[in-house]
Amino acid sequence: MDLFQQAGLPAQWQPTSWAELLDAARAIKAALPGVTPLQFNAGTAMGEASTLQGYIMALLGAGHHVYDFDEAKWIVSSPAILETLELFKTIYIDEGAGRSTLAACSERPRPVVRGVLEGRSCDVGRG
Repeated sequence: MDLFQQAGLPAQWQPTSWAELLDAARAIKAALPGVTPLQFNAGTAMGEASTLQGYIMALLGAGHHVYDFDEAKWIVSSPAILETLELFKTIYIDEGAGRSTLAACSERPRPVVRGVLEGRSCDVGRG
């Protein structure tokens, strides 16, 4: 049985906001103890994946960039950047929806892949 079904979420679920993403993670965490409901690449052990596949993807998903193409300048401070960092704080610190030990692990993605294959980990951000 699919982890979404077990948590009472629709199989064809497509989030339209970070709030919906977090709500789904909360539902999975409540219904399926031991399952990691949400995992972004984060932390130094994940190398550039933390930036390119974690943080930047979340920022782009919110409709923002780290570079202003019109001004030809890097954006180093903006409400969107702060909101993206707050999302990571919510996931890893405030709610424990993601496992920070996976990001700090020297094995990098292997524990995540193993968890998915064994039905213990679920990435609610995938389509």
